[in-house]
Amino acid sequence: MRFHIGTSGFSYPAWKGSFYPEKLPAKKFLEHYATKLGSVEINATFYRMPKAETLAGWCEQVPNSFRFSIKASQKITHHKRLKPESEEFVAYLFSALESLGERLGVVLFQLPPNLKADAARLERFLTYVPADAPIAFEFRHASWVCDEVLELLKARGAAACLSDTDDTDEDAPIVPTARRGYLRLRREAYSDDDLQRWIDSIKAQDWDEVFLFFKHEDAGVGPALAMKMQEMVGASNQARCQRRRGLR
Repeated sequence: MRFHIGTSGFSYPAWKGSFYPEKLPAKKFLEHYATKLGSVEINATFYRMPKAETLAGWCEQVPNSFRFSIKASQKITHHKRLKPESEEFVAYLFSALESLGERLGVVLFQLPPNLKADAARLERFLTYVPADAPIAFEFRHASWVCDEVLELLKARGAAACLSDTDDTDEDAPIVPTARRGYLRLRREAYSDDDLQRWIDSIKAQDWDEVFLFFKHEDAGVGPALAMKMQEMVGASNQARCQRRRGLR
């Protein structure tokens, strides 16, 4: 299983001193970020549609293995609420995302908390999205967690995003609906034991890859947690390889 770990956003001057060097100019943030972490969730695209030339410029600053996950525009999820009127915005979004090429991670559709489950609307909306596009849905109304919706996601190969916050149950189960997982860890703090529990839970899934992002905050805790988890995953994989060699 491939882990793509990072934070929600990267362009934060408040991270200077804790993550970015004090004198690093903002135009160098992404390049530096990519030397420490292998993925980022872009939230700016929720507020304004991305431009193909901007995305292409980002690709020049990161290695081929780096992955950008993109939060879909609020025009799609909050203004048009997945209705047919959103189709033109979906088409524009995925056209622009072609500039990312292999560096595209997952496109996240985060639905508003007051949007209740509507399986027919979701099924129709999925026809607007390119069939091979890697997508995930973050449902923030409990009614979406039902068999009919989960079966739609499975049929499409779309991930059900798990968002872990200080207000959610710590034992909330992972619901696998695709060959990839998508998690957003949003609590104020995670101990090493917490991180290890998440790693163990993720590795118990039958996934090819997982995208996992810590939240942005001014203290730079998010990137520190992401790097710590990345290190722990690497150590776990190394130990497993050593055990396998010992069995030969």
